[in-house]
Amino acid sequence: DVYWLNINDKIEHQLVPNHPDSVLSESQRKPHISGNIIVYEDATGNDKKIDGSGYGSKELNVFEVGDELFSYNIETGETKLLTNQLYGDQGEPFLDGDLMISIDFYPKSDVYSVEELRSTSKDNLNRDDVIETNVFLRDINTLETTQLTPDPSDQWSIEINGNTVVWVDNRDKVNQVYGYVVC
Repeated sequence: DVYWLNINDKIEHQLVPNHPDSVLSESQRKPHISGNIIVYEDATGNDKKIDGSGYGSKELNVFEVGDELFSYNIETGETKLLTNQLYGDQGEPFLDGDLMISIDFYPKSDVYSVEELRSTSKDNLNRDDVIETNVFLRDINTLETTQLTPDPSDQWSIEINGNTVVWVDNRDKVNQVYGYVVC
């Protein structure tokens, strides 16, 4: 669970008692605050199955629990769903003003067949072989979303400051820092 503290009156508040769609107790995590808005991950379980039609199957079970991103307005108490993906996990939210960056985790479609994924214990799957990541920019008011990294390589260590976004990218098989300036 996520808590916030009002420094003036020293009162601790639970951000959101477990969301009604959450499948885990203590499912809220990785909070980030900017002004009066807190963004965080919540394991909602909305994406238990993904489209496996490319493999000759209509459903492909890869993730047991799906993470979505939410915002919480300290002044109004309003909680807002910021993502609603059909599959994959959304995580690592960072907020500056109205702009949030996050990493979306998607299953790779060229590594395992449906049969291999279904018959292999998740403990024996290499996450790097199964998951690819991309960096997304979202306006938390309009929910307008822009994918910043369409490359199939992995990206991580994201940060936003003002209108500049940076991340580590492995697209050339060498870790390099990339950036994007929001216009």
